[in-house]
Amino acid sequence: MPKTLHEKLREKGWSEEEIAKTVTMMQAPEKLEKHQPLQRKMNLGFYWMFLIILTVINFFVSVALIPLLLILQIGQLFFIVVIVGFAFGMLFNLIIWDIEHLETKHHVGAALFLPALALVSILLIVTAANRMAEGIIGGVHQNAMVIAGMYVFAFLLPYLISIVKRNIWKG
Repeated sequence: MPKTLHEKLREKGWSEEEIAKTVTMMQAPEKLEKHQPLQRKMNLGFYWMFLIILTVINFFVSVALIPLLLILQIGQLFFIVVIVGFAFGMLFNLIIWDIEHLETKHHVGAALFLPALALVSILLIVTAANRMAEGIIGGVHQNAMVIAGMYVFAFLLPYLISIVKRNIWKG
């Protein structure tokens, strides 16, 4: 089990008074406030980097669905799209709630931007897959709007559950 700061300082011969004074100084409000602007900037930078990375990942997920769009029947495809959307939504949810110092506008922006982007990319990919299916004998033609809607719903579900849990259930 890792040693606490108190234990480490005691081992080095510090008195209880010295330990208490040091810990109090480290946790003083002025010390914590001094680093708040830097933490906010770092978290906003991480937020934008995260949005860009998720945008790229979302595009690759959409492209990876093309073979499935061409061969799977609608029930199988819905299952896969919902699972992928939900998993991607869980990742989004996990990261977005763990970034400190984000304001409501950042949460709302991310909650609108990523699903809108996912909707557009899935629509484009399904449309492209449908065009490919026209050239393949026996290729399956899929409804782009239904598939995109299912993906976005599954993607947003973890985030919506978190909002309800945090604001209504106070969990």
